[in-house]
Amino acid sequence: MQEYTLNKTNIRQSLKDHLSHSYLLKYIQQPEIDEDKLLLLLAFFEGLPDLTVKQKHTYVITTLLVQIALDTHEQVTSDKITSQEQLVQRQLTVLAGDFYSGLYYQLLSQIDDISLVRTLARAIKEINEHKMRIYEGNQGEIISLTIVESSLYKHLFSYYNCSSWVQLAESFLMYKKLNLQLPSLFGLDHSILDHSKFNQSILIKSLSNLDHSQVGFHTHYKNQLVNRIESLINSETSHPKYILNTAVEDE
Repeated sequence: MQEYTLNKTNIRQSLKDHLSHSYLLKYIQQPEIDEDKLLLLLAFFEGLPDLTVKQKHTYVITTLLVQIALDTHEQVTSDKITSQEQLVQRQLTVLAGDFYSGLYYQLLSQIDDISLVRTLARAIKEINEHKMRIYEGNQGEIISLTIVESSLYKHLFSYYNCSSWVQLAESFLMYKKLNLQLPSLFGLDHSILDHSKFNQSILIKSLSNLDHSQVGFHTHYKNQLVNRIESLINSETSHPKYILNTAVEDE
């Protein structure tokens, strides 16, 4: 029977199958799948009318393989190696990132979409450039963090001329980064809080704009995405609660 809609469970399993390599898994953990980024891609591609389900399935998996390859290379440190086991683990982590990158090229080659390969390649180049800026301690760290976190999705959505989704990707992914990850590393730094409040206002506006977007209009995964974002904004377990109360406390 022909499948007419994207299926998150099938995509997640297919992605895990691609990531499973018996030798690599002896030394490094299988990469985790970012469920929010998966949901963002599902919500976007589900609403695109001119693609087959097979194409959508492939594009979601392809984009997440790129993300996982980037994240895997991020795990390679410059710490001093003190054992043969650490050396092997570092070398295999690098090779694993290359392996995951090769998988996405292979998938795209099967559907002969060279233009999308170029789009993703530009995003990867931009991400790596801004990772270097962060490591070198250059000014504009928040801007670079935003690009590292969201550039892959912004380039992808721009490829399909969906500006409302570009804005949503940047504000959603950076809001999550600022509120759920960076505070645990840096504490409630005022510059982070200021950027987080700004991202929250943009995120709320992006949700409003998304209501008028024809891409993903009233689709299953789009509704899930909206609910997830609203839950994130209203969460009492993260720092947005502190941020939202800051103005009241200062009066």
